[in-house]
Amino acid sequence: MRGRKSDNLAQASKMLARAAQRAKDAQNEALRSYEPRYYGGKVTFIRATIRSYFPADPTPIWRRMVGELEIHTLPGNHLDMLRSQVYELASIVRCLLRETLGKTPALRLIS
Repeated sequence: MRGRKSDNLAQASKMLARAAQRAKDAQNEALRSYEPRYYGGKVTFIRATIRSYFPADPTPIWRRMVGELEIHTLPGNHLDMLRSQVYELASIVRCLLRETLGKTPALRLIS
């Protein structure tokens, strides 16, 4: 019974690795073939203070691609925005959604 269980686990592991590789290949192909176009509207960019693999200043890249660029900065690194800064991130997104829907244009962070 043990041998069969370990065989199943090994087979599942191989299947998962192949699926992950297919997903990675599809992502790389999408990146290679993507041709961005100009968007005349407003884009809000939320970035972390600690730079990772993203540019320190997104302005030079985005200002050529959009009509208006708004940048918000959260403390920490990119993953911290989804962990320790998740409430602040959610607050920004909520305010932006309200603004977009025409309700409340003021941005207020929750503590």
